[in-house]
Amino acid sequence: MSEKGIFYFDSEEKIVKRAGDNIFLNTNFKEIAPLVFSDGLQIIYLDGIERWGNSRTDKSLQSRTTYTYKLDEDIKGNWKKIGNTYKGSVWKNNNQLYYFDELGHNQLIQHTIYKINNDELAEKLINDKYCEENFGS
Repeated sequence: MSEKGIFYFDSEEKIVKRAGDNIFLNTNFKEIAPLVFSDGLQIIYLDGIERWGNSRTDKSLQSRTTYTYKLDEDIKGNWKKIGNTYKGSVWKNNNQLYYFDELGHNQLIQHTIYKINNDELAEKLINDKYCEENFGS
């Protein structure tokens, strides 16, 4: 990222290309968690997908794409981190809970943000001893 835009490396052409304007330029967005940014009024987050060959002869990676999304929720004030999970974190905004993933698409977690519908699930994610004992914190 720079003042001139957002750039990426095209591995086929072996050059850096401009992807588009820098949406964070001249804004108050701050990273509150990996891949998640807030300006106090809205959340912007990054999400990625991979496309793999599906023929018998070609199972190789075909492309990687990163998308920028805006959370379509009514944001009220500041976000509060409730706790860490195995490679993620639980956050609260107003009375709503969210899971922010840090594993990325490669780890079979499909999206960056998930809404948590009850306090018990949030507590289980934060206090899951199985994950801590078997995978580390």
